[in-house]
Amino acid sequence: MARIKKNPVAHIISGKLGDVVYYNYRGQQYVRKSPRRVETASALQAGQRMRFGAAIGFYRELKRAGFDAFWQRAAKGLVLSGYNLAMAHNIGAFDETGKITDFRQLCLTPGSLSLPWQMELQAGSAGGEWLLTWDTLQRAYKGGDLGDLLHAVVMRDEESYAVKTVDCGGACRGDGRAVVRIPEELSGYKHLFCFFSSQAGDATACEYFCLTF
Repeated sequence: MARIKKNPVAHIISGKLGDVVYYNYRGQQYVRKSPRRVETASALQAGQRMRFGAAIGFYRELKRAGFDAFWQRAAKGLVLSGYNLAMAHNIGAFDETGKITDFRQLCLTPGSLSLPWQMELQAGSAGGEWLLTWDTLQRAYKGGDLGDLLHAVVMRDEESYAVKTVDCGGACRGDGRAVVRIPEELSGYKHLFCFFSSQAGDATACEYFCLTF
């Protein structure tokens, strides 16, 4: 706030001119900048709400696919619930418009067990078939068991959070290979996630593959 030097012959000015406000206080003339309007919902806050809403929508899809049980088990003994744990792991994968920025950042499962080494994917002999292979050596399944069951799911695009389970022939960690079959109705789902789960209900993190059809 700036004070204008008193001048007995000057007229008292009161009002706003541009971003400057003139006013009189106890016979003295003062001038200050006009306060800017404070928006109640900034673009940053709106973007954060969109990101949070997207993460909630994604968690609902995980729950629909039955994966919330893995998160609830991983949260045992923690202050966070399974829901909160999943949200903390996934909210960073969405942008301010609610789209998925990078499918590799998504955490469908908490990763309580270790993934096997050298998981590789190649096109199979028939349409919609993919051959998945991995290392079965002892060092590769530390924190897991050769009987751990393989799971495979697909997702479609950046704006869809749906998680669809696909057939992988009932393969286990000890098999070292599996044929993943994607039905024709899911042929547009180009994001594949594979993981293993134990009989106790623990799960590995997901290995991500971008499919080229």
